[in-house]
Amino acid sequence: MPGYNPAMTLIFDYIADLAPWIYVLCGLSALVYLYRVRRIRTERLQAIFALERERAARATVGVVTSVVGLLVVMGLTYFISKVDQAVKEEAGSETPVEARTESGSAPALGADPGLNPADETTGTGQVAIQPEDLRNVPFCEDESALLSSPAVDDELVGTVAVQGTAAHDDLGSYVIDIAPGSDPADQDFTLLGQAYNNVRKGLLGEFDASTIGLSGPYTLRLSVLDANDAPLATCSVNVRIVN
Repeated sequence: MPGYNPAMTLIFDYIADLAPWIYVLCGLSALVYLYRVRRIRTERLQAIFALERERAARATVGVVTSVVGLLVVMGLTYFISKVDQAVKEEAGSETPVEARTESGSAPALGADPGLNPADETTGTGQVAIQPEDLRNVPFCEDESALLSSPAVDDELVGTVAVQGTAAHDDLGSYVIDIAPGSDPADQDFTLLGQAYNNVRKGLLGEFDASTIGLSGPYTLRLSVLDANDAPLATCSVNVRIVN
């Protein structure tokens, strides 16, 4: 989060770690003050002289002030904890997660076994991909569709976990598809899978890279769609299939 220096971040981390204990101490202190209020009220009712009643009233004001101070401390602790959590999440979202096999409740992404990159035919009748430079950064339109893994230029082998964010207020579904090359046309993409729930910084799905086609550069794309399947946001990343 912009504007926080390392010293301030360290202080926030320390307070956030102590937050549960601060809440407990404030709660116990509040119970003690409530007990004191009860005693002061009893003394005030039993007071005969005006001076005693005035002293009880001042004591009540002091206790109420202390309770308000406890509430302020708890509120500041809660605010600092939330800010510290937001800073850590922002820092974590900037670190790509390596592509890996991961079991979970995300939809399984099935590939089309017949997908072959159509760049050039070799003498054996197989389709080969011409070597080409991959882009250095993923292309994402906004935060509604973000791919954190696989990362740019990752070599994909076997089962691949696709991780990132697909979340929008008008989300109807999100789809993951793939196409050969680093700058393919829309009609070249083949659907890997589709899901209908918002996902934030989590597992979007999995697919088997061995079923995609020949080794070479590919473009993996995440698209967030509305209820009418109109695109709301997309994010694509250039990777390499290794078979």
